[in-house]
Amino acid sequence: MDTVVLVELGALALALYAGWRSLPRPVERDGERLLKVSLATVLRGPVEAEGGTIAQWSAAVLPAVLYHPAGREPEAKLLRPDPAALPTPALPGERGLVEELARIESPVARLQAMYVGAEAAAEALLTDPALHGEAWDLSRHLAPDLSWDDVAAWSEGLLAVLGRRLGHLVAVEAIAAGSGDGADGAGSGIPLAEALPGEGGGIVPVPASVSEQAWTGEAEDWEPGEAEEALSALLLGHCERPEQRLVLVARGNAAGPLLRAICGVLALKDRVAAVLLVDPQWSPAERDWLERWFTHPAFEPEVVRRVPYAALLDCDPSEPAGWARWPEQRLPRPEEPASGRLVLDVVDLGPLALRAVPPEALARALVVWLALGLGT
Repeated sequence: MDTVVLVELGALALALYAGWRSLPRPVERDGERLLKVSLATVLRGPVEAEGGTIAQWSAAVLPAVLYHPAGREPEAKLLRPDPAALPTPALPGERGLVEELARIESPVARLQAMYVGAEAAAEALLTDPALHGEAWDLSRHLAPDLSWDDVAAWSEGLLAVLGRRLGHLVAVEAIAAGSGDGADGAGSGIPLAEALPGEGGGIVPVPASVSEQAWTGEAEDWEPGEAEEALSALLLGHCERPEQRLVLVARGNAAGPLLRAICGVLALKDRVAAVLLVDPQWSPAERDWLERWFTHPAFEPEVVRRVPYAALLDCDPSEPAGWARWPEQRLPRPEEPASGRLVLDVVDLGPLALRAVPPEALARALVVWLALGLGT
């Protein structure tokens, strides 16, 4: 083979490689992106129904649904942007994002640049999710005739599929009395029980004896007591039929009591399908407890399966002081046990401007998140 042919083949290979590199890459359907794309799509529905524009949809989504595909550990990027401190390997576009944020003096302005003004954020949230790759194709993962337009319209076809997928789920919220969050019965403000297609659901007050204010024991010596058993019994009381499973929600300082109740009672572990912690608040004793007890063996049900345990962080875009708490609010990621029996599917749902999101829209997005997360 002569030199001219080799050069031509090399040029062809380079051209093919360049073309391949230019093609859009499939996007992994991670938990945070799934929830926020679902929420953005749900928010599209009312805008379209009223004959609104893309600009109106964008204005409803970007300031509230805080997502950037290179925005991992957002508190570091917003409060202390430092290109030299980036984890390796860096995500696509992550270094450029941090370098841009480092040139902005105000944390509030950085948040606007990262979530509201960034082209990557708008592309992730406002383009058709089906373009992100096969993992986002609802016709493959929910039903042949479904698309993201059905999510926006909350169509009858979608509701029928959700009924078949999630009709066995019951949403129950645990509320810590006197916590300020939910002491008046408002709870997380997310009407998940109403959005799920199954019957039942409700709110369970956490007994004072199991609230974080009352629990000051040592993590090493912890054993479930009557208080955890009482809370478990209240939660289990919402499962009226053998096939029903619980989606448990807790906000603020109800998160710790809920996890201790699950950890302490096998019957409750066996019934839990998913756990959602909204703006969780942990006492120092509870952080110690989490580090010691939030493990796969401690939460293992009788029939081993992966159960999503998700934390959703509240963000006030005008109050950077609150963003510094996010690392402590997240759930720890336990080591894989030697047995390989994995139970805890820890999901960081990232920050959300909860006060700016319609509760019904968030509940619907969570239902889509459950349908895709539990069903595929």
